[in-house]
Amino acid sequence: MHVANILVIAPYPEMLPELQEVASEFPDASFSFETGDLAHGLASALKMFHLDFDVVISRGGTAQILEDELSIPVVEMGITAPDLVSSFSNLPKNTTCIAAVGFRNVLQNIKPLTSLLPFEVDFYAIDFEDELEEALRDALDNEYDAIVCDTKAFNQARLMGAEAHLLVSGKDSIRAAFSHAVQICELNGALEERTRFLQEMLRSCGIDLVVYTLDGRLVYSGLSERDRSLLDDLKRYIQSGNGHRFVIRRNGRIYTVRLKTTVFEETRLVTLTVSSANAPNPDRFMGIEHFNADDVQIDLDHSVMHIIQGEQALAPLADTAQRTGQPIMLVGEPRCGKTQLAQIIYLSSEFKDRPLVRVECRLLNEKSWNYLIDSYHSPLYEADCTIFFHEVDQLEDERWKALLAAIKETRLPERSKLIFSSDHADAADVSRGSAIIAEQLRCITLTVPPLRTWKTLEGAADKYLQHLAEEKNADAPLLDPGATALLVQNPWKGNLAQFRSVLNWLDMAHDGPSITAHDVLDALERREISGMTGQRAERETESLDLIRPLIEINRDAAAAALAHCHGNKSEAAGILGVSRTTLYKLLEQSQT
Repeated sequence: MHVANILVIAPYPEMLPELQEVASEFPDASFSFETGDLAHGLASALKMFHLDFDVVISRGGTAQILEDELSIPVVEMGITAPDLVSSFSNLPKNTTCIAAVGFRNVLQNIKPLTSLLPFEVDFYAIDFEDELEEALRDALDNEYDAIVCDTKAFNQARLMGAEAHLLVSGKDSIRAAFSHAVQICELNGALEERTRFLQEMLRSCGIDLVVYTLDGRLVYSGLSERDRSLLDDLKRYIQSGNGHRFVIRRNGRIYTVRLKTTVFEETRLVTLTVSSANAPNPDRFMGIEHFNADDVQIDLDHSVMHIIQGEQALAPLADTAQRTGQPIMLVGEPRCGKTQLAQIIYLSSEFKDRPLVRVECRLLNEKSWNYLIDSYHSPLYEADCTIFFHEVDQLEDERWKALLAAIKETRLPERSKLIFSSDHADAADVSRGSAIIAEQLRCITLTVPPLRTWKTLEGAADKYLQHLAEEKNADAPLLDPGATALLVQNPWKGNLAQFRSVLNWLDMAHDGPSITAHDVLDALERREISGMTGQRAERETESLDLIRPLIEINRDAAAAALAHCHGNKSEAAGILGVSRTTLYKLLEQSQT
C-alpha cells in the first residue's frame, strides 16, 4: 500500500510543535516540515520537491502561491470557531468593532463565523502582497478597537509599529487539514491503481491510450517506453486533421490509431487509441508488404514516372478511378506505370489513412499464400484499407480461383479498396484469370498507355538526366537533336524500366558535355534493354543448357532472373528464393 508523502509548510516557527504533535496521530503517513511565508514558503517547497510529495499543506497566502506554482494538490489549514475564540481571547475588554486584515483565502474562511462574535468585524482582504501595506493603513486610519491579521499582515503591522493580533490555526484546524491530505492521497492511490488496472486491460487487448489537447499539448500517454517515439507522429497527425484513423509503420510493427474528440472540464481533447501488431516479415510472407501513406508518397516521388512528369499521362485514369467505388483492374504493357497509378489512386482515396497492402502475386511462396488465404491476420479479412494485387495474371489457375472465392466469400470489395494489375497490351488480351476476376468482381478496367505514347516523352530524357545530375551535385549533360529524336522514336518495349536503364547508362558512359545519337545507339545496343521483356527472359531460362557445371547454371539463372526483373535485385532474389547477398555472389560469378 502506498504511504502518503506529505510536505507541511508552517507560516511561522512557533507553529511547528503543534504540527508535529498532530502528525503523530497519522502513523500511516510520512510528514516533512518546513517553515516559510509566501515566497520563502515557495522556496522551501521547491527545495524539498525532489522527494516526490503527494500533497502539500500550508496556510494563507503561502497556500495560494503554492497552488499557483505546483502541480500537486495543496491543502489549506483553515481557522475554526475554537481558533477564533482563542485568537480573540486577548482582545481588549469592551471591544465593539475590529478589523481583519490578510489574504482573501484566509479571511473568507472566518467570515461565516463572525456572526457568533459579540462585536463587529470589518474585512480588509488582499490578493497580492503589494496591497498589504495600504490595507493596513486604511484599517489604522479608521481607529478600530483592535486589528487581527494572518501571518504576513501581522509581521507587516509590527514593521509599521502598529499593534495587531495573530490569527492562529489550532490543533483542530491542523488535524482537519492533515486528515483531508491523507484522504486525497488515498483517493489518488485508488485512482492510480484503477488507472493501472485499466491500462493493463487495454494492453492485454493490444491497445494503448494517448490524450492531447487540440493544440497538440500532451495530456496523458499510456504508451510503453518502446513506443514513446510515436508521440511526435501522433501530434503531427492530430494537428493535420487528416481523418479519424491512420496507420504508422515503425521498427517492424504496424500501429493502427483511431481518433475521437471529447470534452472534459470544458476543454476539447483528442483521445487516441493505439493498437499494434508485428508487421508481416518479408522473409516469412514473401510478396506481401504493408505501406503507409508517407511510404507510398516517398516511393512515388522518387519514381521515374514522377521525375519525367508522367502524372499527366495517368491523370485521366486516376480521375476515373476516384469516381468509382468498384474494384479496379489496371492492364497494360509491363512496367508502363501500373504500380504508380495504383499508388496515386490510393493516395487520393478515402482509405489513405490506412495501409496500402501490396501483394506481389509473382513472388508468393507457399507460406505467404497460406497466410493470405487462411490467416485471420490476412489483409483479406481487414477493413478500410487498399489492397493492390500486382500482376494477378501470374497466379496459377488454382490460386486465382481460390483468391477470387475468398474475396467474394468475405465480401471484401464492400470493406476495402481493391486494385488489380495485369500485364497485357490492352484489355482485349488479358489472361483468362484476370478476365474472370474483372468480370466476377465487376471491376472497372483501365488500360494504362505505354511510355511511347506519352505526350511528356519528348522532354523526359532531359528531366531524368537533370535529376541524376542534381543527385550528384553536377551539371547535366546536353542531348544533341539526333539523340533526342532517337529517344523519342524508340519503341520502349520495356517502358519505364527500359527508359531508366538506358538513361542511367548514358549518364554513366557518355564522354564529354553532350550526348550524341551515336551514344544513344550504343546504349540501346549494349544494354539490350529493348529485348528485356518477361517473355524473352522466360525463353532464356527455358533454353538453359543443364548439362554443364552447376556453378554456371546458377550464374545464368541469376542473370536471367535479373533481366526478367529489369535490374530489380530484390525482386530477382525473391523469384530465385535466395537472399540479396546470395544473388550478389551469383552475379559476381557471372563476371569472372
